[in-house]
Amino acid sequence: MREVISLDIGPDELLIRGIVHPMFYSNSKGKLKREAFIPPPQKRDVSLLRRRYCQSDSFCKKHCKSIRVGTSSYCGMAVFLARHVSESNDESINVAASVKATPIDEHNNYVDEGLTVYADSLGLPMHADLLYSVPVPQGVPATLHRVIADNLLKLAKYFHDLSPDSDQWEGDSLSV
Repeated sequence: MREVISLDIGPDELLIRGIVHPMFYSNSKGKLKREAFIPPPQKRDVSLLRRRYCQSDSFCKKHCKSIRVGTSSYCGMAVFLARHVSESNDESINVAASVKATPIDEHNNYVDEGLTVYADSLGLPMHADLLYSVPVPQGVPATLHRVIADNLLKLAKYFHDLSPDSDQWEGDSLSV
């Protein structure tokens, strides 16, 4: 029987963010940067994977490696729980964030909300977005968004990939 992907994301659901260097990770400091959780200018979404619906940690890694962000290169994955977003909102003023299931079809389009999506559907059915209530302004620091991103940075667990060229995840199991 095919597994239906729920559009409801529970508070303890594990979410994964692909991390690239140097944009989201500092090799010299050995640290994840808050930019990993801030959308690009004029956007309000940050792409995530729902681990529950991914076939394996290696599947997550392979997808994260396929993402191109400028000249940055894949270096690992950050994981956090959906409730960490709500907890991060408690520290923020004027901007809020939420997590929304946003399955993507084989043509790289969001799936209409009324359609049933299965874990084995073509595309990226396990996709979700970290959504901010307002877009990041163009040309000015994302000061309001930083509060939430800084809190997520404290709550997320980063898994540095020691074998980034391999398609197999060889590190510890992705968990918080």
